[in-house]
Amino acid sequence: MSAPVVMLGRLGWGNRKTGVEAYGPGDRWGGNEYGDLLGDALEREGCHEGTHLVVIAFPNRFTKDEAEALVTELKERFTP
Repeated sequence: MSAPVVMLGRLGWGNRKTGVEAYGPGDRWGGNEYGDLLGDALEREGCHEGTHLVVIAFPNRFTKDEAEALVTELKERFTP
C-alpha cells in the first residue's frame, strides 16, 4: 500500500457473531457467506495488520451520492 485507502462501507447485522459488523463496498451480501467484511476489502487494497484506521460514520439520511462524494473528496485530499 503506497497511498491511503479510502472506501465506502456499511454497518450491518453480523453473520458470524452477535451485534453489528463492518462491511466493505460489497456490503453484507457480497463476497462470501459472511459478506464483504471491511477487513477483507481493505486487505484486497493492500492493507495489512498494523495499518492505521480512521473511521467516519455518518447518518443513514445521507444519500448514496452524498456518501460517494465524501469518499471522493477524502481520496483526493489524502492521495499524494
